[in-house]
Amino acid sequence: KKKNHGNMVPLTLLPLKVGSLVAQQIQRSLEDCVQDDKHQGMSNAAPKVTVKWPNDVLLKQSSSTQSSYEKVAGILIESAKDWFIIGIGINVGYAPDIPKEGSDYGRQATCFSQYCNATASSADANDDDDDNEEYWVEVSKKLAVDIAYDLHSWLHSKPDEHLSSIDEHSGGAILDKWKSFLDWDMELVLRDTPKRERVRLTGVMADGRVIVKEVETGTTRTLVADYFL
Repeated sequence: KKKNHGNMVPLTLLPLKVGSLVAQQIQRSLEDCVQDDKHQGMSNAAPKVTVKWPNDVLLKQSSSTQSSYEKVAGILIESAKDWFIIGIGINVGYAPDIPKEGSDYGRQATCFSQYCNATASSADANDDDDDNEEYWVEVSKKLAVDIAYDLHSWLHSKPDEHLSSIDEHSGGAILDKWKSFLDWDMELVLRDTPKRERVRLTGVMADGRVIVKEVETGTTRTLVADYFL
């Protein structure tokens, strides 16, 4: 409140703020990794980083016929008395297998190592598993530090230290940053409805709720606590 002209910002925007911070650091890390590969004569291109409401980060790969969106990170936030506990999981060197059918069906996962060569930056580049693991451990550590730093800076910046801190703490700024990573064309599936309707986002409200439109019927609805596959 003190950092936003005395105006309250809905706590429901916290997952979107954390999501955009994570997406930003994933994008930076992937771009650095791909750039290292290019220095080794490889031609990998960094995938597009996007977000899925309310708390996932995806990587988009496009071909001439279709686009795929695979999960690279997830965020969980829980409250405990006066604290919020934020858990962030990012697939760096390994992506878990996700069932494509049945009760545990979910979005397919991906990881950094599917887009970057782990040994590209190593002085002794080779295919040794231990070297690969060490490389991804270092990438993970840097991601953790950078995300923690960004979150701390956002929470504790003061107007006289950061001229734009008031704007950064407004609800509008939080939404704008999150939407800058959003792919409005991405088709989503409602996870917890009997028909698992296919929908697309058409709007994001000031408190973080989203408006979706069903692909088949054109029916619109506002979602509060629903989840997408």
